[in-house]
Amino acid sequence: MPRALLIVGIWVCALGSSAADTTPSIVLPTIRYQSDPLGKELFPRIRQAARFQQISQEVIGSPIELRVYQTLQLTGGGRASGTVSGLLAAGTLGILPQVYNADHAIVYEFVVNSTVVSAFSYRKNLTQARNVWVKDETFGLGKEGLEWARSTVDQFLRDSSGDAALAALLDEYHYYFDGPQAVANGSISTP
Repeated sequence: MPRALLIVGIWVCALGSSAADTTPSIVLPTIRYQSDPLGKELFPRIRQAARFQQISQEVIGSPIELRVYQTLQLTGGGRASGTVSGLLAAGTLGILPQVYNADHAIVYEFVVNSTVVSAFSYRKNLTQARNVWVKDETFGLGKEGLEWARSTVDQFLRDSSGDAALAALLDEYHYYFDGPQAVANGSISTP
């Protein structure tokens, strides 16, 4: 009986892996990568994906650009607690920490000639206590927030793989840069 279960388990794993391999993946041309300091931390994880192998921070002249940046908006309570704890931190010369609460967002945007073609935004509410004398290595997110920011890379890769606007952009890119031969062979569709 255990042997039969093992064979069935191997068959199911093989079936599952072959289904995962057949999902369409968009292969991207050379893309310029622009980001804030947090985005520079995420760059190696993005580049590990097969379709982002040609992404570069130094490329010049690429019409397609991926911008990654962080935004935050203080909540009502975060504004009040930040003000009060900031005054207490200043009054105690930094002995007490400053506490604030904000809605953070990590934004991934595909931009062509200063026009946003496709955007993905991931949000989370974070509360952080920060000492004014300690250098923040977490880009204002805290340890939990930094782990969340790193996890957005996987979400972005998953969400962008089936994006219709990005697929249309790449069809147009290949039409103009690969020429009519690519359309004639059927390797791309016409825009």
